[in-house]
Amino acid sequence: MIKRLMVAVPVAIALALSACAPFVSTSGEGAIQIYFGTPTGARALSDPPFAQLPVFSGITIKVSGPGMDPVEFTVGPSQTSFTAMVPGGSNRRVELYAPVDWDATATAYPDNISLMPTLVKAYGATTTLDVVPGQRVTAVLRLEVAETKILLPNANSPQVAFADTLNGTASIPSTFTDGTYPIYLSTSTDFSFDRYGLLYFSTGGDVYRITTLVSDSAMVPLPVTTGEVIDNISMDIKNNRLYFIYYGLYYVDLSNSIQYTVSLPGTYQTDGSPLAVDGAGNLYCLVTLTSNDHYVAKLRIDGTTATLIASVPIADLGLTGLTVNDMEVTNGKLYIIAAEHAISLHHGKVVELRLSDLALLNDIGWCPTTPTSPETQFYGPGRFLAVTPRKLYISDEGYDGGSNIDRVVEVDTDSDTISAVGLLGAASFFANYSC
Repeated sequence: MIKRLMVAVPVAIALALSACAPFVSTSGEGAIQIYFGTPTGARALSDPPFAQLPVFSGITIKVSGPGMDPVEFTVGPSQTSFTAMVPGGSNRRVELYAPVDWDATATAYPDNISLMPTLVKAYGATTTLDVVPGQRVTAVLRLEVAETKILLPNANSPQVAFADTLNGTASIPSTFTDGTYPIYLSTSTDFSFDRYGLLYFSTGGDVYRITTLVSDSAMVPLPVTTGEVIDNISMDIKNNRLYFIYYGLYYVDLSNSIQYTVSLPGTYQTDGSPLAVDGAGNLYCLVTLTSNDHYVAKLRIDGTTATLIASVPIADLGLTGLTVNDMEVTNGKLYIIAAEHAISLHHGKVVELRLSDLALLNDIGWCPTTPTSPETQFYGPGRFLAVTPRKLYISDEGYDGGSNIDRVVEVDTDSDTISAVGLLGAASFFANYSC
């Protein structure tokens, strides 16, 4: 059971330092203190690349841990700090979720809204701490993007739309430009968000950063080596790096714009695959030992050296004969999407792996033929399209025997099932199929 409490607190979050202080308690409870402040007073995003934090519509704080019932606090805009009284104990998990009100942000900061990441729906933060009965501890929370709008890319065009929800209406597409000429997406374009919610995308040759899709948007190119064909990218939020593959593994350190080459262990080679990075900075990708030995690998990256932590043959994951299209780490698990498109055969799946040893946990949305139950099976999953807690939003395309299919599929990561489909025909994703 989750207890829910209403409290009144402000909308702009400040970083705080850990501290303990005694107070009187007769119930075995301790206090978790969270401070709030104005955007000019402190920044929870640690100097984000925009002028100030957005305006939040409200804040939810959840505290859980061993030996206690989870408790939720709904926070409103009136106080400068908030104290959560919880049973004393170790490993108290504090989770914060803060939806953004972009209309209020535009009103408050009309001169800066064009520089802010308006694809973000909410920021969040999590920390774990010990609570001593009769004492107060201050939670240190580092905000990161927790939820974004759903991307709706149109391959072989310079246009991307978005939708707020699966049942919503797609926005008018924005045209990507370099300030003069349109920038076209490729059939292998990949996307990744940084911790602030800025969007990075590849074009098959370059990588660009975009702030907003409110209007036609000029791109900021990343300093990657000229001539490289870059498709698969992934953001390392912990270390502020953007990884990519081009006949090898590379990353750009976004703090200094320097590109580095990573040495793989032993005789491993990258397999031109999608990438994913977990919260600890570990990298996941496809690697090969010989032309016929394909593995999903977990790598620890120290500087420019990769160390193998775990690996699993793709055959053990039921991915033989399928094209691996994307990877993502969320909710403490690795998700891989793969598909097969052939004459009169369009299908695919999501596989869920345990992060520690890459053990297969679940197989989602598979049909050995073209889907017979389209509401619970994939035609051909292609890309993860959003950052969302407890959900995956995935582009799905193929042919149903009568028409080309472009739609978005929602996977519930609690039940490991396809929970909804929507946005049918809202974008022409990465290919067109007629048989």
